[in-house]
Amino acid sequence: MTIPHRRPLSFWAKSSLFKNPLARAILVSSGSIPVQRNPNNASAANGGSESGRQALFRETFRILGGGSGGAIGVFPEGTSYTEPRIAQVKEGAAWAALEYLRWKEGKGEEGRLSIIPVGIVHTAKTRYRSRVSTEYYSWAESA
Repeated sequence: MTIPHRRPLSFWAKSSLFKNPLARAILVSSGSIPVQRNPNNASAANGGSESGRQALFRETFRILGGGSGGAIGVFPEGTSYTEPRIAQVKEGAAWAALEYLRWKEGKGEEGRLSIIPVGIVHTAKTRYRSRVSTEYYSWAESA
């Protein structure tokens, strides 16, 4: 709702959320991408034909390279949580960004990617419809 320029945003979501048919329909229709918690195992969702990491990157690259201004939302800690501080950041988001640039270069295209840190703070995350504050950090602001 607060994304600038009404850009389409797809989130990475843990693959177990896609097991429930209703949740799956909502997640798929909103452009969410399943993330395997253990990416070395073959993904049951795609018939086991490729690893979870390959499927994640393929779908991520499709959205980022689609020309529609698509963006990917990632909680770099690997989850959303209620703590008032940042948890240990995992390497998946950075790895995907680097692989995307390598993929673009391999296609002979200029590789550009903006990473915009976003802070999300809930006043009472466990309460339905609690207030949420969202802040986008721009590198230009810090220069």
